[in-house]
Amino acid sequence: GQVGNAVTFNNSAYLQAANEANFDRATNQPFTLEAWVKTSNVTDDDFIIAKQNNAAAWNGWNMSLINFVAGQPRLTGGIQGAGANYAVVYGGSTIANGVWHHVVMTYSGSGTAVGIILYVDGVAETPTTSSDSLAGDTILNDIPLCIGSRGSGGVPFNGLIDLPAVQFAVATPSSVLAKYRAGYGTLWSWGAEEQAGVVMPFMEHNLGRSLFDGMLRC
Repeated sequence: GQVGNAVTFNNSAYLQAANEANFDRATNQPFTLEAWVKTSNVTDDDFIIAKQNNAAAWNGWNMSLINFVAGQPRLTGGIQGAGANYAVVYGGSTIANGVWHHVVMTYSGSGTAVGIILYVDGVAETPTTSSDSLAGDTILNDIPLCIGSRGSGGVPFNGLIDLPAVQFAVATPSSVLAKYRAGYGTLWSWGAEEQAGVVMPFMEHNLGRSLFDGMLRC
């Protein structure tokens, strides 16, 4: 992996976290998603981290790679309400296949697409808004948080994912760039916030703790 051992996803398997309520975010609550990814194809859409229904009304949130142009996957961030009510933004960079990339999505809690910022390899992406119609809908759900898919294995990832993390705050541009340049680690170390449940990283921290071990492979 990018650091130690990554998890391989084969376009069907995914990881599912227990205690789904720990990862609930309302429309007005900020969060950050982070991971290192290395794709194995450029033809399929791939969900990286998601807490989102895989059926109507689709509500939840996700960070994914979406082929808005065939064969050119773009980092994408979405917060989904009911049906057609959602805010989705995608970046301008094509994610090169078979190469490690550090990807980050921050959401400010604004309830709008402008509150979503995407980073690839330490640099903020030039955003394109695919939709900005959340309209105050709830994004809360009872779906487990998933790595490598959205709920029930929908839109599965094909490739490697390392060091995924969730933080209940907005990461700063300088912290995103610093971690990309370091080439390892998540944006946050294991400390008081993690112990209090404010920060929920998944993989290896500065203490070498792997929270992937507590997830169920499906």
